[in-house]
Amino acid sequence: LVDAYYAALVARLYDAGASGRESVVRIMRDVLLAMPDHHARAEVCHELIKRASWPKEEDSIKDVIRLTFETLWFGKAPGKDAAAALAAVAATGGAHGAAASADAAAPLQSLSPRVAAQQIVEVVHGLRNTGWLVSIVESLLFSPGGDGAHAKKERASSRKAVRARCGELCKELVELLLQIDEGRAAIAPPAGYRGGAALAGATD
Repeated sequence: LVDAYYAALVARLYDAGASGRESVVRIMRDVLLAMPDHHARAEVCHELIKRASWPKEEDSIKDVIRLTFETLWFGKAPGKDAAAALAAVAATGGAHGAAASADAAAPLQSLSPRVAAQQIVEVVHGLRNTGWLVSIVESLLFSPGGDGAHAKKERASSRKAVRARCGELCKELVELLLQIDEGRAAIAPPAGYRGGAALAGATD
Protein backbone atom coordinates (compact mmCIF):
# COMPACT_ATOMS: atom_id res chain seq x y z
CA LEU A 1 0.00 0.00 0.00
CA VAL A 2 2.78 2.45 0.90
CA ASP A 3 4.61 1.57 -2.33
CA ALA A 4 1.48 2.34 -4.34
CA TYR A 5 1.26 5.89 -3.00
CA TYR A 6 4.90 6.62 -2.22
CA ALA A 7 5.52 8.79 -5.29
CA ALA A 8 2.38 10.79 -4.57
CA LEU A 9 3.43 11.35 -0.97
CA VAL A 10 6.91 12.55 -1.99
CA ALA A 11 5.33 14.93 -4.50
CA ARG A 12 3.10 16.35 -1.75
CA LEU A 13 6.20 17.20 0.28
CA TYR A 14 6.60 20.04 -2.23
CA ASP A 15 2.95 21.09 -2.11
CA ALA A 16 2.31 24.82 -2.17
CA GLY A 17 0.26 24.59 1.01
CA ALA A 18 2.13 24.28 4.32
CA SER A 19 -0.66 22.21 5.88
CA GLY A 20 -0.39 19.66 3.08
CA ARG A 21 3.38 19.36 3.50
CA GLU A 22 3.05 18.99 7.26
CA SER A 23 0.45 16.25 6.88
CA VAL A 24 2.74 14.27 4.58
CA VAL A 25 5.65 14.63 7.01
CA ARG A 26 3.49 13.19 9.80
CA ILE A 27 2.34 10.32 7.59
CA MET A 28 5.93 9.50 6.62
CA ARG A 29 7.02 9.60 10.27
CA ASP A 30 4.33 7.14 11.31
CA VAL A 31 4.95 4.84 8.35
CA LEU A 32 8.66 4.72 9.23
CA LEU A 33 7.75 3.75 12.78
CA ALA A 34 5.13 1.22 11.73
CA MET A 35 7.36 -0.37 9.07
CA PRO A 36 11.03 0.16 10.07
CA ASP A 37 12.15 -2.53 7.60
CA HIS A 38 10.50 -0.93 4.57
CA HIS A 39 12.91 -0.92 1.64
CA ALA A 40 12.49 2.85 1.07
CA ARG A 41 13.17 3.85 4.69
CA ALA A 42 16.49 5.62 4.00
CA GLU A 43 15.09 7.38 0.94
CA VAL A 44 12.11 8.62 2.98
CA CYS A 45 14.49 9.99 5.62
CA HIS A 46 16.50 11.76 2.93
CA GLU A 47 13.38 13.36 1.50
CA LEU A 48 12.46 14.67 4.94
CA ILE A 49 15.97 16.05 5.50
CA LYS A 50 15.89 17.77 2.10
CA ARG A 51 12.58 19.37 3.02
CA ALA A 52 13.88 20.57 6.38
CA SER A 53 17.01 21.98 4.71
CA TRP A 54 15.01 24.25 2.40
CA PRO A 55 15.73 27.80 3.71
CA LYS A 56 12.19 29.04 3.02
CA GLU A 57 10.42 26.12 4.70
CA GLU A 58 8.00 26.94 7.52
CA ASP A 59 9.48 26.59 11.01
CA SER A 60 6.47 24.50 12.05
CA ILE A 61 7.28 21.91 9.38
CA LYS A 62 10.98 21.90 10.27
CA ASP A 63 9.92 21.26 13.86
CA VAL A 64 7.76 18.30 12.81
CA ILE A 65 10.64 16.82 10.80
CA ARG A 66 13.00 17.33 13.72
CA LEU A 67 10.54 15.60 16.03
CA THR A 68 10.29 12.79 13.48
CA PHE A 69 13.97 11.91 13.90
CA GLU A 70 13.82 12.43 17.65
CA THR A 71 10.98 9.90 17.69
CA LEU A 72 12.60 7.43 15.31
CA TRP A 73 16.06 7.37 16.83
CA PHE A 74 15.95 8.92 20.29
CA GLY A 75 12.75 7.57 21.75
CA LYS A 76 10.24 10.42 21.83
CA ALA A 77 6.65 9.11 21.79
CA PRO A 78 4.88 10.01 18.53
CA GLY A 79 1.39 9.88 20.01
CA LYS A 80 -0.21 8.21 16.97
CA ASP A 81 -0.90 4.62 16.06
CA ALA A 82 -0.07 2.57 13.00
CA ALA A 83 -3.69 2.18 11.96
CA ALA A 84 -4.12 5.95 11.75
CA ALA A 85 -0.89 6.30 9.82
CA LEU A 86 -1.79 3.75 7.18
CA ALA A 87 -5.35 5.07 6.95
CA ALA A 88 -3.90 8.49 6.20
CA VAL A 89 -1.68 7.00 3.50
CA ALA A 90 -4.68 5.31 1.92
CA ALA A 91 -6.69 8.52 2.07
CA THR A 92 -4.21 10.19 -0.30
CA GLY A 93 -5.24 7.76 -3.01
CA GLY A 94 -8.70 6.68 -1.95
CA ALA A 95 -8.91 3.41 -3.85
CA HIS A 96 -7.72 1.21 -1.00
CA GLY A 97 -8.94 3.31 1.91
CA ALA A 98 -11.32 0.68 3.23
CA ALA A 99 -8.51 -1.85 3.66
CA ALA A 100 -5.93 0.45 5.25
CA SER A 101 -7.02 0.14 8.86
CA ALA A 102 -6.61 -3.64 8.71
CA ASP A 103 -2.92 -3.35 7.82
CA ALA A 104 -1.81 -2.42 11.34
CA ALA A 105 -3.41 -1.84 14.71
CA ALA A 106 -0.71 -1.96 17.41
CA PRO A 107 0.42 1.28 19.07
CA LEU A 108 3.61 2.69 17.59
CA GLN A 109 6.83 2.23 19.50
CA SER A 110 10.13 4.00 18.97
CA LEU A 111 12.65 1.96 17.03
CA SER A 112 14.85 -0.45 19.00
CA PRO A 113 18.46 0.75 19.43
CA ARG A 114 19.71 -1.84 16.92
CA VAL A 115 17.17 -0.92 14.24
CA ALA A 116 17.67 2.79 14.90
CA ALA A 117 21.45 2.42 14.61
CA GLN A 118 21.15 0.68 11.26
CA GLN A 119 18.78 3.35 9.99
CA ILE A 120 21.14 6.12 11.13
CA VAL A 121 24.05 4.53 9.24
CA GLU A 122 21.91 4.06 6.13
CA VAL A 123 20.82 7.69 6.18
CA VAL A 124 24.27 9.14 6.94
CA HIS A 125 25.73 6.97 4.18
CA GLY A 126 23.76 8.97 1.61
CA LEU A 127 24.59 12.45 2.89
CA ARG A 128 27.61 14.74 2.79
CA ASN A 129 26.51 17.04 5.62
CA THR A 130 25.57 15.52 8.97
CA GLY A 131 25.34 18.77 10.90
CA TRP A 132 21.57 18.31 11.23
CA LEU A 133 22.13 15.12 13.25
CA VAL A 134 24.65 16.81 15.53
CA SER A 135 22.15 19.63 16.02
CA ILE A 136 19.42 17.18 17.08
CA VAL A 137 21.66 15.50 19.66
CA GLU A 138 22.91 18.81 21.02
CA SER A 139 19.36 20.10 21.34
CA LEU A 140 18.18 16.99 23.18
CA LEU A 141 21.12 17.03 25.59
CA PHE A 142 21.99 20.69 26.08
CA SER A 143 19.16 23.04 25.08
CA PRO A 144 17.80 25.12 27.97
CA GLY A 145 14.46 24.19 29.46
CA GLY A 146 11.86 26.22 31.33
CA ASP A 147 12.59 28.18 34.47
CA GLY A 148 10.00 26.58 36.76
CA ALA A 149 10.82 23.75 39.15
CA HIS A 150 8.51 21.34 37.31
CA ALA A 151 10.02 22.25 33.93
CA LYS A 152 13.54 21.74 35.25
CA LYS A 153 12.59 18.35 36.69
CA GLU A 154 11.08 17.26 33.39
CA ARG A 155 14.12 18.48 31.47
CA ALA A 156 16.49 16.59 33.77
CA SER A 157 14.44 13.43 33.34
CA SER A 158 14.37 13.86 29.56
CA ARG A 159 18.13 14.40 29.37
CA LYS A 160 18.75 11.31 31.47
CA ALA A 161 16.62 9.22 29.12
CA VAL A 162 18.35 10.68 26.05
CA ARG A 163 21.80 10.00 27.50
CA ALA A 164 20.81 6.39 28.15
CA ARG A 165 19.43 6.08 24.62
CA CYS A 166 22.60 7.61 23.14
CA GLY A 167 24.67 5.08 25.06
CA GLU A 168 22.63 2.24 23.59
CA LEU A 169 22.89 3.73 20.10
CA CYS A 170 26.67 4.17 20.39
CA LYS A 171 27.05 0.52 21.39
CA GLU A 172 24.99 -0.65 18.41
CA LEU A 173 26.67 1.80 16.02
CA VAL A 174 30.17 0.63 17.00
CA GLU A 175 29.16 -3.00 16.47
CA LEU A 176 27.53 -2.25 13.12
CA LEU A 177 30.46 -0.19 11.85
CA LEU A 178 32.87 -2.95 12.86
CA GLN A 179 30.77 -5.46 10.94
CA ILE A 180 30.84 -3.18 7.88
CA ASP A 181 34.60 -2.68 8.21
CA GLU A 182 35.12 -6.46 8.46
CA GLY A 183 32.84 -7.18 5.53
CA ARG A 184 30.21 -8.91 7.66
CA ALA A 185 27.56 -6.30 6.88
CA ALA A 186 26.86 -3.82 4.11
CA ILE A 187 24.87 -0.63 3.94
CA ALA A 188 23.75 0.66 0.55
CA PRO A 189 22.55 4.25 0.05
CA PRO A 190 19.11 4.70 -1.51
CA ALA A 191 18.80 5.04 -5.26
CA GLY A 192 19.40 8.56 -6.47
CA TYR A 193 21.77 9.60 -3.68
CA ARG A 194 25.52 9.83 -3.57
CA GLY A 195 27.82 10.30 -0.61
CA GLY A 196 29.13 8.25 2.25
CA ALA A 197 31.96 10.52 3.39
CA ALA A 198 30.62 10.68 6.92
CA LEU A 199 30.39 6.91 7.17
CA ALA A 200 33.84 6.45 5.66
CA GLY A 201 35.29 8.90 8.15
CA ALA A 202 33.65 7.07 11.01
CA THR A 203 35.20 3.76 10.01
CA ASP A 204 38.74 5.04 9.40
